[in-house]
Amino acid sequence: MAPILHPITDFVTMNQCLDTSMAVSSKVEQEYTMVTMDLAAAKTAYDLIWAEEDKYQKVLLNLGPFHVMCSYMGAIGKMMCGSGFNDIVVEGGLCASGSIDQVMTGRHYNRALHIHQCMLDCLERLLLMSFQETLPAKTVTQSLHAAACLAIQATAVNLCKTSNSDSCMDFLKGYDSFKERVRHRKLSKKAQF
Repeated sequence: MAPILHPITDFVTMNQCLDTSMAVSSKVEQEYTMVTMDLAAAKTAYDLIWAEEDKYQKVLLNLGPFHVMCSYMGAIGKMMCGSGFNDIVVEGGLCASGSIDQVMTGRHYNRALHIHQCMLDCLERLLLMSFQETLPAKTVTQSLHAAACLAIQATAVNLCKTSNSDSCMDFLKGYDSFKERVRHRKLSKKAQF
């Protein structure tokens, strides 16, 4: 398709883009036209689609993965509001206090992604430590020996040894069961959160 050298947020440009996409879909005998756009373009496209419902009834508009991910991180930030998450992030030096609001709403994508990954890692480690405290020390040592060998030297042989180790598999199954108990408030509401 030839490039359209006008701003995508102009209604004329968007109209041409949707019409061209529909024409291509009909040429390849595709009933529906799937169009993926960023947020700014999608707002214009939705205005057109809603204004001319009959013409664009078989156009399915998708937001691009970037904006979906930003919305997802914003939703997580909203759920974590008032939990102390912001304070932990700022006090831990992961983010400056002046930009924490942008991170929590998902507007600073790279920072938000980094912070959520760091927090997930921390929470996963705390959960694993809590699980290990429920087991005898000897069991933990035996169970994780094969995994430690795999971590030191990641080879196919060590992977097979780890996946064939009954103690390691029992540890992982027990850990999954522990996580499910946490998710279903078997330990406490705080742990579930």
